[in-house]
Amino acid sequence: RLYAADIYPRQNTALVEETVKIARTALGKDANGWRRVRINKACRHLRGELLTWAYDASTGKVLKQSDHGPEALRGLLWVMRNMQ
Repeated sequence: RLYAADIYPRQNTALVEETVKIARTALGKDANGWRRVRINKACRHLRGELLTWAYDASTGKVLKQSDHGPEALRGLLWVMRNMQ
């Protein structure tokens, strides 16, 4: 049904750590003090989940827990990274 509606899914074959790096860069301030992505204060759950992003101390990989909002944001930013 997606193809019939002219909606084409994109495959994300990138490593989670690489896409998290892109997301953190977009959420952080650049050299001019601007953020490329700002999250509305009303998005309490997303803001809270972003605060829980953590890494496994032994492997250095991102822990996959309580991260539905950040996962969606990370996927969106990965797709949009080259769009101007």
